[in-house]
Amino acid sequence: MNKTFPNTEEVILDKSIELLKKEGLNFSVDSLVSSLHISKKTVYRYYHSKEDLALALFKRAYQQFENEITKKDPSLHSLLVTYLKSLQFSRGDLFNRYSLNDQTKAYSDKLQDQLYISLCQVLVACDYAKPVSIKGFRLVLEGSLLEISKSQDIDQGIDSLIALVF
Repeated sequence: MNKTFPNTEEVILDKSIELLKKEGLNFSVDSLVSSLHISKKTVYRYYHSKEDLALALFKRAYQQFENEITKKDPSLHSLLVTYLKSLQFSRGDLFNRYSLNDQTKAYSDKLQDQLYISLCQVLVACDYAKPVSIKGFRLVLEGSLLEISKSQDIDQGIDSLIALVF
């Protein structure tokens, strides 16, 4: 059962992100090792604790979100979908479910703050929005996106948000 890959650490991290996005709160190290056909010992050889794995996971995921937001000529719709995914990725119930510590939560919050600033810069640069109060706009945007995430048709919800706000 103990497979090794040329870049085992990278494979573990990529699969963790994929499973967390797919399984949400059902994600576990058990599901990770099962899907990769490796042992927990292999995971913990590279990530000494679930905190280490979580920190690496957030760092990689937010780099992917940042790349999506800052790519050339993004559509407004794709920007908002990416930001919604980042919000879902950093929601508080993940930290409660996995008993992650305050340091990991603070790190995730810092990455989310940086991503929000990048989003605002792109919105202004692409003429999707005028410079606004970052804090006030964030409250409206994140509240709206989190409500949209509860709906059956996220794309329609985002299109409605675009029509109302932008």
